Amino acid sequence: IKLMVCRIVSHTIKTSIQDRKRTVMPKRILLFCMLFILLIPVNGVFARDVPLGAEINLLTSTPRGFAPNTVFHIKHGFIEQFTRTNPSSAYDFELYVDGVLLNESFVSITNAADGSSRTAITWVYNFPSGLPGEEHFFVGRWYGPCSEYAANPKLCSSPTESILAFEKELSVKFTN
Repeated sequence: IKLMVCRIVSHTIKTSIQDRKRTVMPKRILLFCMLFILLIPVNGVFARDVPLGAEINLLTSTPRGFAPNTVFHIKHGFIEQFTRTNPSSAYDFELYVDGVLLNESFVSITNAADGSSRTAITWVYNFPSGLPGEEHFFVGRWYGPCSEYAANPKLCSSPTESILAFEKELSVKFTN
């Protein structure tokens, strides 16, 4: 984007100088364009929907300690072969921190990294400011279709009914 803006500004100035009937672009517009180019945060423009910082993983219970006020993320989900009787809409992940349900930063849906025809759905929770220095309790809840996760699928009201499939707790001490 910056390169494109530079080319447009450069072309406009050249055109203005070559055409004697026009005046050279006013300095304040040129200054505005230069500030625009310099102030565009590259990360903000191109790095949307990415996990930030180190990962805290509920499944592996790592790490158990973390620096306070340091950026991190938590991401979890499913890798499945989705079908009509096993739809992606029946899957969900919830994250609670100190008993409070959080909204995910974003959900990523991609092809599974193993090269199969399966799909990975990942819920990502970014903590750009980290958490204050004390012990914090994380609870992850994975939900899936009753037909896949119920001990007795015959008791399901529908095979695609979403039920709690798994729950994992982790306490992390945020200290220096």
